[in-house]
Amino acid sequence: IDGQPAGAPAIIKIYTLLGELTQTLPVSGGQASWNLENSRNQSVASGLYIVVLDGEDALGNRVHQSRPVVVIH
Repeated sequence: IDGQPAGAPAIIKIYTLLGELTQTLPVSGGQASWNLENSRNQSVASGLYIVVLDGEDALGNRVHQSRPVVVIH
């Protein structure tokens, strides 16, 4: 998800289409990396996931964005 300033606090949450939280990732330097594992360190299944960014912009305003992500193994 673009637009997150490098120094601003943020977190990314990844959900299944059923709304189950799969993984939570910290954003560092404006970036986050997902190893395609869930919070129990198990590989996620192929499918569609929703990635949600919650954070602040450079002015301290709340940023909330979501994007679909397709995982294919």
